[in-house]
Amino acid sequence: MSDPTLHERIIYFTFSLLFLLFSTGCENDKSNNDWKTTGSLHPEGTHPDELTLTIGDIDPDTPRLRMLKLRPLASHMARELGWKDSQIKIRIVKSIEEAASLISTGEIDLFMDSSYPSMLVQQLSNAQIILEIPVQGKRSYKSLILASKKSEIKSLDDLDDKTISLQELYSTSGF
Repeated sequence: MSDPTLHERIIYFTFSLLFLLFSTGCENDKSNNDWKTTGSLHPEGTHPDELTLTIGDIDPDTPRLRMLKLRPLASHMARELGWKDSQIKIRIVKSIEEAASLISTGEIDLFMDSSYPSMLVQQLSNAQIILEIPVQGKRSYKSLILASKKSEIKSLDDLDDKTISLQELYSTSGF
């Protein structure tokens, strides 16, 4: 058997690349559901007339992981209210603007985040901050800025004209 020609290798590579793109890169309804509630509007076991509560949070990168982290809180709230777990839904959104929009339309009932994102959501929606929870028993917390010992940065003044990277645009610490 002879080696494939350059033309045959290009065709093989092109079809392989197209197959890879179609099998992994195309969005489908399942991936879009990552950004929706943990269940349908009326999860199995609930009646459309039953009360429900939707907890909202923002996580542009790992919505399923965030849902898993919030599920114990949702289950606890359901128990305390005497409700079924399915009556407390979780909705993870991609941005401050989306959270504010869904609060304004009543699709998110309860939103929890740190001070700065909560303030931004409040300004963009008809939300009202009703509870502040201390972090580690304190009303505020500190952020650390680290620089290599070899760096010329020794104080905050040395940060002038420098670029700082934050985890989120709406970081409370960054604000």
